[in-house]
Amino acid sequence: MKLDFGTVIDEINAIEIDSEASRPTGYTPLDTVEEMYGNIMYYNSLIKVASISTQSSSQPQTKSDNFIRLQPLELPSFNGNIQDWPMFYNLFKINVHDRTDVPKSHKLQHLLSKLTGKACSIASGIPPVEENYDVLFQALISKYEDKRNLANHYLETLFNFKPWKVESHQQLQHFVDQFGSTVAALKALDLDDLQEYLLFYIGNQKLDPQTRKAFESSLTQNEMPTFTSLLKFADSQAKILSRVGGVSSFQTSSSSRPAVSNRVSHSFVTSATRSYNCIICNEDHPVFRCSRFLNMKPEDRYSLVKKHQYCVNCLGGKHRLFDCCSKKVCNKCKLKHNTLLHFESSQKVSTSTNYSTSQVNRPVYRESPSVVLPQVNNSANNSNSVAMCSQAGPEVLVNQNSSTNTVLLGTVKVNVLDNQGVPHLLRFLLDNGSMSNIITKDTLGIINLPTKPTTTSLTGLGSASNSVYGQVSFTFSSQFDFRAKYSVQALVVDKIVDKLPTQTIDSSQLKYLQYLSLADDDFTTPGPICGILGSSVYPYLVIGTSIHGTFDQPVAVNTRLGHVIMGNAPVLQSNEVSRRSCQILSASL
Repeated sequence: MKLDFGTVIDEINAIEIDSEASRPTGYTPLDTVEEMYGNIMYYNSLIKVASISTQSSSQPQTKSDNFIRLQPLELPSFNGNIQDWPMFYNLFKINVHDRTDVPKSHKLQHLLSKLTGKACSIASGIPPVEENYDVLFQALISKYEDKRNLANHYLETLFNFKPWKVESHQQLQHFVDQFGSTVAALKALDLDDLQEYLLFYIGNQKLDPQTRKAFESSLTQNEMPTFTSLLKFADSQAKILSRVGGVSSFQTSSSSRPAVSNRVSHSFVTSATRSYNCIICNEDHPVFRCSRFLNMKPEDRYSLVKKHQYCVNCLGGKHRLFDCCSKKVCNKCKLKHNTLLHFESSQKVSTSTNYSTSQVNRPVYRESPSVVLPQVNNSANNSNSVAMCSQAGPEVLVNQNSSTNTVLLGTVKVNVLDNQGVPHLLRFLLDNGSMSNIITKDTLGIINLPTKPTTTSLTGLGSASNSVYGQVSFTFSSQFDFRAKYSVQALVVDKIVDKLPTQTIDSSQLKYLQYLSLADDDFTTPGPICGILGSSVYPYLVIGTSIHGTFDQPVAVNTRLGHVIMGNAPVLQSNEVSRRSCQILSASL
């Protein structure tokens, strides 16, 4: 078309020249047409590009629409079983956690909906808000993303696989599936040295529980143990037991009891992995082998051991006497302290009884002391009576004419958690004759825990009514071992008893108690009582042996809270008035 139009323009110009017309000739029309043609072609090309772009962008959208119409993926739930953790973690991480187009509030809701069983407990106390999603997810990882626990689970599955006696294709297929998947999962953990850990697992199963616990305590948080480290620890432990209060490996017995012979202190054996460092001469030997220590007076030895916070029984690691499991006792007085620390008291204990001096100065250990209690004639109407406390004055002592003794009721100091989880050291009466746990209103104001209404009423002697202000649940733990925790329910009352003990105790006559870890280190001084721990928890606290003196001296009952001192006790001569009190309160619903 452009060529034809140019030919026409040439013919027109030739005619103009032949006619000698005054109108000028030229190619202006041709230029105009070419410019128009160029503009048309330019805009035409833009239209084509836009059309191609629209088609290309619409095609992926069609694919996306097809993807959305697929059946949604259902993630598995997690109930706290560590064997299910790897699959749950990987699927949830890929499909939910790593997605940037999903807000954290939705991720949190989806995570909480997939937690069941004991896995839900990790979310307790964490508010379900968007800001806490990362906290909750990391808490799950910290608890369950543990190569050590996973490896132990897989190895336990392999070693506990029961053999078959009859050939069967179903059993063989089960063997292939079970062993194959377990071994594949074990290899997927990518342990640094699987062979070394396998040997450790086998060897560790052959040790006694105390040694295994001590070895675990010597490891760092994320350390993977090896058979070599276990072997070194066992060798070091054997040397320790042969040198100190443990049972010698050279002893034999007609009946083999490895569990008893291997009993050692938890804290003591954890320090056995290190070389000795004498606290006196700084040489590489235990303190009881030091010549300078052996040349010291027993009093000076005792002061030195207490100064460095060493155990007065095994002279080993820095742990309390209460935590020492060594069965050794002093060869001279049979008390629980090392013979090297034994020294005679300069103050002689006087007694008005017919017992010999050796009986007064030497307390007796008894596994299960027999106690004769007075019988109470309960009728059908008072079958719900509860002995709240029973204080006795000098009249009920063995020597009834004596005025220098009183009766101690067992008191303990425990850490009680308040509403913020902060522990408070409070003093309670430990009474196995009380069917209810009791706490005072003043104590409730300290721990600030919520109460629940109750219809229980307390009635004492003479039908005297005692008001109950509600019921509260609280948790307490031992001041020596925070892991020993107990949760109880208690009735709230205004007041329980006066200060206990009723008179100041003469501690100078109780030298046989000075090495014990006492549940109440203020048992000699009258002080307030915050509550009563009754028979619902009493049987779970009493353990081990009790230490007896004479009839004029109290008994130290060993409990998980420390030694509880109770019974006849000498008092200081003063103007204090001896009081007797017996309160029997019935709990009526």
